[in-house]
Amino acid sequence: MATWLDIIGSILIGTLVIFLVMKLNYQVSNNSSEISSNGMVQSYLTTISTVMENDIYKVGYRISDPNKLNIADSNRFSYKADVNNDGTADSVRYYLGTTSQAGKTSNPNDKPLYKVLNGGTSVSIGFVRDCHFTYYDSTGRQILSYANPTNVDTLKKVRVINVYIKCESPYLINNYYQTAEYSRKIKPVNLK
Repeated sequence: MATWLDIIGSILIGTLVIFLVMKLNYQVSNNSSEISSNGMVQSYLTTISTVMENDIYKVGYRISDPNKLNIADSNRFSYKADVNNDGTADSVRYYLGTTSQAGKTSNPNDKPLYKVLNGGTSVSIGFVRDCHFTYYDSTGRQILSYANPTNVDTLKKVRVINVYIKCESPYLINNYYQTAEYSRKIKPVNLK
């Protein structure tokens, strides 16, 4: 009888150990997927934010016209600058597309973020969940330009541009998308 109890006890303990190892393996696999996905989203966000940050610092570069901004809206932004450093004023515009324009992504929340140079073809610089701009005057007060985003008097007051971007992973990991956010107040030197 004692032998049978030893065998049954061994089987129960062995089964418990196998289940614990399987659960540990599952947790390690899930954590690895989350870390990998999070790193991918962070890298993706860094690429998009670097492009935008470099461009926004150039607002008004080598432009003598006091009207250096064309549009200052929450989800679209346009300005003048000598982007190519060739002595010619260029027009740069950023705007957020719609989820229907992001057809090839597996994340239904993705929207393309477009950049247009000199009225040419819209080029997607990446897919984001959200992107919006906020504007501030020289005293740090927020400028509410959304009612009339092309008002010249309002645009002349802008001194600081806050960029907010939120990206999500392309695939679900544990029933949710990994997210990464970027928010930065940029003070272009040529907005005076």
